[in-house]
Amino acid sequence: LDMLSNERFALQFGDADIATQLQDGRPALLRPTSLQSFMDPANFTDGKASGGGTGDATPTPTPTTTPGVPSLPTLEQLQDIGPNARDAVYWPFSGTISAAGVSALGAMSADGTDALTLIASTSTSTGAAHAEAGTSDALVYDSTISAALRTASTEDDPNIRGTSLAAVSAYLNLAARGGQHEPLLVAVDRAATRSVLGLSSAVETVTRAPGTISATLAQVLDSPARSVRVKNAAADTARVTALRELLVGERRIGAFSSILDDPTLLTGPERSSILQLLGGGWLDDPGAWSDAITAHEEATNTTLDSVSIAPSSDFNLAGRAATRSFGIRNELPWPVNVILITRPDNLRLEVQESTKVVAHASSTTAAAVPIRAQIGNGEVTLDLYLISPSGVPIGQPRDVQVTVHADWEVIGLTILGVAIGGFLVVGLIRTVQARRRKTADAAAGGVPTTRGGAPKTRGGDKP
Repeated sequence: LDMLSNERFALQFGDADIATQLQDGRPALLRPTSLQSFMDPANFTDGKASGGGTGDATPTPTPTTTPGVPSLPTLEQLQDIGPNARDAVYWPFSGTISAAGVSALGAMSADGTDALTLIASTSTSTGAAHAEAGTSDALVYDSTISAALRTASTEDDPNIRGTSLAAVSAYLNLAARGGQHEPLLVAVDRAATRSVLGLSSAVETVTRAPGTISATLAQVLDSPARSVRVKNAAADTARVTALRELLVGERRIGAFSSILDDPTLLTGPERSSILQLLGGGWLDDPGAWSDAITAHEEATNTTLDSVSIAPSSDFNLAGRAATRSFGIRNELPWPVNVILITRPDNLRLEVQESTKVVAHASSTTAAAVPIRAQIGNGEVTLDLYLISPSGVPIGQPRDVQVTVHADWEVIGLTILGVAIGGFLVVGLIRTVQARRRKTADAAAGGVPTTRGGAPKTRGGDKP
């Protein structure tokens, strides 16, 4: 592509269906938001991008000032198609655009470049190459010749290809003999499969046709524009409905992505997938397209369910305070930032309401929550749910039953204290009683005793 000298323009990312987006009432066409998730940082170190097998890479990212630190190319660099490129060129699928669509595209200029829409001649009232539809600038390509070129470009069989190319040559010869001296625009339209030899033969047949010369895009636009009327095209309600549902899912992914340090890791691939699902390659296979839409919706739901509170069993709280851990499940390949909200349904428990958690990638991370008993015993339900730092609910809420026995500790200490006090009192009483008995026995035998109970001595007598 870089070796070609002709003017060029880029189709919408994924060759997305322009008409469907306009029929949805969108004021601007969808664009990719980020392609960073598709790049391996290891390929973009030291200011150089490593290519596949040849070592070539386009575009070259801006050199980094820190050796070894990846410098990824920007979105603008990745979408750059080189020199001689023209912005604001739109090519809806043949037969899908209406007069209102062309008018809407005519207002979508870019960086000071007027919008230009390509239309098949079957959708207009005339086949003039340079046309004006209302106030919108347009290029009209010959549908009959373009259809034959498309057929030839997809054929490997030389006989079939030759038949289509012979028809192209005949049409071009008739146009050259017409003597109108007006530009004739032809196109090799989109195809799901393409033969390299067939495409080359189609281009050579046009550029080398006797009596014709090739013109640049600028030369065609410099020719007088003829006013044309664009025929209305029926809206494809199934595609419009699918687009709306895809955009609803994208908004859910966008809100969910607030748990990431870099939300574009999720939002970028989501937008890219939507644009590719709108691509023209699905038009010839509506069954496969429907399956792809369903698979995308399932993938969206899987992503939204990838972060949640792990199941937790009910437990008993036998003391005044404890710390309970709850698992935060993260199936994403990146760490996420969430806040665990814990709320009891009555005043028996005092719980730390908000607990910030950085859940590790592809693992379950424990979130420790302090719990303290307040008054009385009984059953308490802890309501658990996750929110993102911006307050978006994440995953499904859970509840855990707690049986509170907050008075057991006090009651146990009281009983133990009473028991110890009782033992001391009983021991003291028994000691006093024993001494009284000894004193009484000594008095009954006539033996005087000392205060401590020992008998006294008289004179030099021994006791």
